[in-house]
Amino acid sequence: MIAANEHQKAVRAAMRLEEEAEEEQFRKVMFERFAEQDRLEQMHAQKRRMKMQEHKREVERLAAVKRAMYEEQMQREVEENIGREREEAESAAIVEQERQRLLVEHAARLKEFLPKGVLAKPEDLDLINTVRASSTGGLGSTRAGSRAAGSRAFEM
Repeated sequence: MIAANEHQKAVRAAMRLEEEAEEEQFRKVMFERFAEQDRLEQMHAQKRRMKMQEHKREVERLAAVKRAMYEEQMQREVEENIGREREEAESAAIVEQERQRLLVEHAARLKEFLPKGVLAKPEDLDLINTVRASSTGGLGSTRAGSRAAGSRAFEM
């Protein structure tokens, strides 16, 4: 019986050693698995950081492209406005020249019949009187077309 007891103790000790070895092996495998998972997570985190940096660079690039397009559009609009203003100024100058020409040609004769607004500036009245004086030979006029009458016409 003592021998059986000793044998049983040896079997139990062997089983305990085997269980401890298995547990140690399990711990080692689990530790390696967790280490591998950590390593994969770190790789994924690194990839994620790299993707985030790549996305950030792409966003910055797109923002720069958008900003450049906006600035280019604003520059085009400024150039268009300058061109439009230049054309309007040229048109206004042509209209003013034609108005002056018409005043020179016809206003002296029609001075008393001009409607309001035809004489836009006091210089227009001077122009009419100058043309009228030069056409009458500088003798002046005693009619209602004098400067005083013209001034009244201008004030209307």
